[in-house]
Order: sequence, then C-alpha cells, then structure tokens
Amino acid sequence: MSEGFFAEADRIAARSGDFEVYAERTRAIARSLESRLRATGAAWGSDEIGTRFAAAHVERADRAFERIAWLEHELREVGTRFADAAAGYRSVERDARDRIDDVSGRLEG
Repeated sequence: MSEGFFAEADRIAARSGDFEVYAERTRAIARSLESRLRATGAAWGSDEIGTRFAAAHVERADRAFERIAWLEHELREVGTRFADAAAGYRSVERDARDRIDDVSGRLEG
C-alpha cells in the first residue's frame, strides 16, 4: 500500500524563483567569458596552423556559447514549471479541502 503523496507547495513556490537567479548568473558568466575571448582576438594567429586550428575549433566554441544561452533559457523554464506545479498542488489541495468540507457539512446536517 502506498503511504500517499505529499508536496510542500509553499516551499516549491518559494524556491522556484531561485532558477531566475541561476539563469542570471549563467548569463553574466557567458557575457564575461565572451567579452574576454573577444578581447583576445584570434589567439591562434593567422598562419596556416592558426587557420587550421580555427577551422577545427571555432565552430565548436560557437556551439558552446549557444548551449550556454540554451541553459539560461532552460533554467528560467524550470523555475516556471516549478512555480506552475506549486500552483497546481495548491489548487488540488483547495479543491480536496472544499469537497471534504462539503461532504462533512452534508453528513452533519
């Protein structure tokens, strides 16, 4: 037999906002890294070896920045989903309480 399900909706709702902070940190780190990398320019040089290095690695570096941007977005989405889940739990609890009160009132009356 199951012991049931329990969720701390208030705690979930309160912590859901943390993901906005995580997303902002991710954005700040990405901007700082990108700024520093742009300031150094093409550190591998423009000779044949540097050109080959760039051909092999620049595209991968660009994809890494895209993933960081994706991570920022996903962190925000996770926070939203947690907030929505907390609201859903609260709604279900209210509905259940109202139904129990309704049945209880009918039994007493």
